[in-house]
Amino acid sequence: MIRINLLAVDRGPSKKARGAGVVTTAQRVTIFAALIVLATLVSVGWWYWSLHTRGVRLDDEIASAETRAQ
Repeated sequence: MIRINLLAVDRGPSKKARGAGVVTTAQRVTIFAALIVLATLVSVGWWYWSLHTRGVRLDDEIASAETRAQ
């Protein structure tokens, strides 16, 4: 049988609202995915920085070699 409640009675907090400090599975997946994205961004940033500094160092070495050659 279907029960329909037509009364506007305040029943208090539900079971989900009482466990406000509990992290659900969906929240854990979201946090884990965000950590993966953050780690990826940090890794790509470090890789770009290391390639950039290596390129600058090679440019300096090429310029000094050209100066010595002349």
